[in-house]
Amino acid sequence: MILTLQEGVLRFSKENQRIPWNRILEFGRHVFDKTRSPIDLKDKWRNIKKGAIPPLTVLTAKISCCIVKQ
Repeated sequence: MILTLQEGVLRFSKENQRIPWNRILEFGRHVFDKTRSPIDLKDKWRNIKKGAIPPLTVLTAKISCCIVKQ
């Protein structure tokens, strides 16, 4: 879910504009729980930006490491 959220933000947000949470929710509909709302995504993104969740590069490195080891 976190990777899809980060990918959606990178894909759909433009500098100095509001992030289109509805578009990101639609983009990740196959990953996000059906009960998720745009506000849920916004809250999750805020936590990621605060550092509560590792950034995309750290997550990607961890995933790559695990894939290679298997």
